Amino acid sequence: MPNKPESAKLTIHEERRLNAERMAVDLGVVIRDASGNPVADYPFSVMAGEEAIMRAITDTEGSFHAKHALKLREGERIELFLLLEGVSVTDYAEIPTPPKPEPESKLESEPEVEKVLSGEEFKAVLAGKREVKEGEILKIEKGRHYIKGDILVEADGKLVIEAGAILNFDREAGIVCSGVVDIRGTKDEPITFKAHADSWRNFTLLGESVVGNISYCVIENGRGRMFKKDPDDLLHGTREERDFIGHGGGLYFYYTKDAEILLSKLTIRKNRSLYGGGVCLDNSHPEMKDIVITHNIGSSNGGGMALSQSSPNMVRGVIKRNKTNSNGGGMSLSESNPKITNFEITENEADGVGGGMHLSRSSPQMEGIEITKNNAHSRNGGGGGMSLGYSDPKMKGVK
Repeated sequence: MPNKPESAKLTIHEERRLNAERMAVDLGVVIRDASGNPVADYPFSVMAGEEAIMRAITDTEGSFHAKHALKLREGERIELFLLLEGVSVTDYAEIPTPPKPEPESKLESEPEVEKVLSGEEFKAVLAGKREVKEGEILKIEKGRHYIKGDILVEADGKLVIEAGAILNFDREAGIVCSGVVDIRGTKDEPITFKAHADSWRNFTLLGESVVGNISYCVIENGRGRMFKKDPDDLLHGTREERDFIGHGGGLYFYYTKDAEILLSKLTIRKNRSLYGGGVCLDNSHPEMKDIVITHNIGSSNGGGMALSQSSPNMVRGVIKRNKTNSNGGGMSLSESNPKITNFEITENEADGVGGGMHLSRSSPQMEGIEITKNNAHSRNGGGGGMSLGYSDPKMKGVK
């Protein structure tokens, strides 16, 4: 259980565990109201050898698995269900429900910036959703910050983050930016995006109005975001209009197309989502230089990185030790034609095809690429290093 502020006094009143043995398991959680009617359901996956844990907690907040979380209303409960049959799992156990404690009184509202009394040295807390409108600038200075709600940057708004800043995000918090980003760490003082507890949303760049530079950053512990509406309606969508498990565990580009955005000197690690455990590009073509994508999990496609109708220019990088329950342990390309130069794609794993890379209707240009020590576990075979589906990669110096 992640550390919580002392004032929260959380008590687990239900805990269920399920162990994946030799195979990855696709699971789901359904939320039921006080009358037993289903309210919503969320899919997730457990890799072989991992343990799924879900908890219902007395302050109406529930969590499941180390990388996933959800909110419950008073009287609702969570239940585990299998999405696929024929998997190898052990049974789960339930802990009896103890008496529910009396609720504590809460302040009616929180100030936007407040002191932190939970024992951690934070410079400031950003409480609740923060919108950066046209012409406005949000500057986050060097130091540790606790981000409790989404930062939403509109077109022509600007987000500036100083070198040495460490952003600790709450479970439902993240960044959605349609404006200007000036996020430049240094080798000695990188900028870190991570979870305050077990996970957070992610950093999403949205639309063609995005412009700027993101460099010398570490992005970790994210679990992705999914949008269901037209891009023009996404920035201010309600919580119900956003899915809870989605794309780009750490970093998600959505319809940025030819927006002028440069990514350099980034480490994207220990993130998880359905598509693109570390990074997901959807109709986006950023410049990417000196990128490390490692130890991410994409439960559907693209353990490290998933591209859909995207053609980034990728120069120098490492894609290593990522996993997927499906195709493309390191990278999954769908109708995408990136230019990839001087990359190492190694030690990635896919339960489907394409341990290193999976190409579907894609024709990337690849030069100076090392694809080594990757594994694919499909019963029908499918390319430990690379699998091709209606694809014609142009390769030079690839080994």
